[in-house]
Amino acid sequence: SPAFDLAVDPLENTTACARAGEGAVAVVAAAPARTLWASPAWYVDKLVVPAEAAGAVDIRWPVERNLAAVAEARRKRVDELVAVVLDKPRHAELVARLRASDVAVALIGDGDVLGVLRVVLPDGDADVLLGVGGAPEGVISACTVRVLGGGMQTRPAPQSRAEAARVAAAGQDPEAVLGLDELVASDDCAVAITGITGCALLRAPQRDGAAWTTASLGLASGREVLSIDATHVLCVPDTGIAGACGGDSHDLGGGGRVGVRNGDDGGARCA
Repeated sequence: SPAFDLAVDPLENTTACARAGEGAVAVVAAAPARTLWASPAWYVDKLVVPAEAAGAVDIRWPVERNLAAVAEARRKRVDELVAVVLDKPRHAELVARLRASDVAVALIGDGDVLGVLRVVLPDGDADVLLGVGGAPEGVISACTVRVLGGGMQTRPAPQSRAEAARVAAAGQDPEAVLGLDELVASDDCAVAITGITGCALLRAPQRDGAAWTTASLGLASGREVLSIDATHVLCVPDTGIAGACGGDSHDLGGGGRVGVRNGDDGGARCA
């Protein structure tokens, strides 16, 4: 049996990547086996708040009531709050209600992990994330909240009859609210996020000759946040690059390390 569960989004915010915009990242979350929620739904409604507001909100409440609760917990006025919402047509009414409450709305592209970081990082610039998004991204976001501290709730939000039927067939209550303990049933989890197109938190990969340098964030239990720069040597046979092709791992300095193996056909490949 597997020693751990993985939740992977190899390319979050595909639109940004396709359009050379900001915020495309690769993300993986890990936790002990059978502790990550396996969602029968493709979409879920999400509510994420900082730690001080974790026990003050309920995803079933009207958005205005949750805004008031977050503002009280954060010792702010409602009109000082910043809400992160996916920029999707389905959120038109939600955005209108937020703006009617004089809340600043930060619209983001596909994927919500970076949006969650804006809410739960100690120096984050947002107070709440809410709205409907992908269930797999929701599990990764839950790991992020679990590591950094905060509150998160979800509930199924089927976007089609087929999806609703899938939820029903799995025996899940369509009105059930899942909290952080149900989404990630362990404190022992970790998240790694690597920049693809670059953003305020993570720069895009940089090429220097036969090597690429990537920027990542590592989030570990105990609210530890690691900034990781890794250098990856391109394995190009017959280039004369010393040490580029071989059977060992190479310490490249700056905390970076690359493993190289020889392919079955005699050509060199990066491992």
